[in-house]
Amino acid sequence: MRNQEGFTLDRLTSEAADAVSRARLAAQRLRHAYVGPHHVLLGIIEEGSAFSGGVLAGVDRDRLRRAVEAAHPPGNAAAPPPPDWEAFTRDGFRVLSLGGKDAEFYGDQRVGVEHLLLALSEHGMDDGALESAGATFDALRDRVVRRPRVGAPGAQPETNFRPCVRHPDQYARFSCTRCGDFACARCMDLAGELCAACRSLPPPPPPSRGIALYLAIFFALLSGLFLLGLSLLAYGLSRAPGAGTTGLLGWNSIIGCIYFWIAFGLWRRTRKGYSWSIGTQGLNALLAAFRLFTTPGNSTVVTAIIGFQLAVHALGWIATRAAKHEFPPH
Repeated sequence: MRNQEGFTLDRLTSEAADAVSRARLAAQRLRHAYVGPHHVLLGIIEEGSAFSGGVLAGVDRDRLRRAVEAAHPPGNAAAPPPPDWEAFTRDGFRVLSLGGKDAEFYGDQRVGVEHLLLALSEHGMDDGALESAGATFDALRDRVVRRPRVGAPGAQPETNFRPCVRHPDQYARFSCTRCGDFACARCMDLAGELCAACRSLPPPPPPSRGIALYLAIFFALLSGLFLLGLSLLAYGLSRAPGAGTTGLLGWNSIIGCIYFWIAFGLWRRTRKGYSWSIGTQGLNALLAAFRLFTTPGNSTVVTAIIGFQLAVHALGWIATRAAKHEFPPH
């Protein structure tokens, strides 16, 4: 099951999954028609593993529960929260997603209750309940650093953290995919992992060329070279004793030169370059297919030449169509 942030429940440890299930029960007990971050915290409190030797060891469990429920008194919803993810608020989703990011950062294969607590504390989604009970973010982080990694028994996490470039008091969780700066989770965009500064900038321009366009240019040049080669072959045959003139010489030379002009137009992404390439490659592919399947008695060499010509023109037509869709003309 996947939520709006792309998080799946199978990433949770059994304790964290139990806490998420208890979060729905907590919302139902408080007569809330939704599941938010405070319900997730109540679920962690009810599940209890964080208190017995976990990251909340020494924290007064009842005091923490009372602090959460005082900030979120019972409501008047008559029906229980909807099933699955429908009941989760956006912040409820973010607790799970940021917990997953924390697990990756600390080298854990699964998302435990400690990662959910870190997400709740660092982003203030616990309404200060954890800190009022004596569980500050720094204390939680230090305990997470010192415990074995989830899913990797005996392995020790890294302790050489980098500070966020914009919040030096926060540890960096990501490296921005655009500028490369180290940023804390508060600075990052969950969808694209862009820091706050890069999100305020206009999106980078799309690439001007790509593999599809390069292939279209390649097949245009190959078509031109192929037709010029046929022209030279026809010229050589016409010079043989007793041979007559052939119309292939002039026609193939003209079309071959046109293909070089088409390749230049494709490089510049002009409308004429795309239009001429699609039309010429398609027409020549049809003519080659017609000659291949309607002319009986062709030798093996002639059949191979026509088949090669058909393949080049057909692939050139496909590549040009793809390039026009991916890199529209100027």
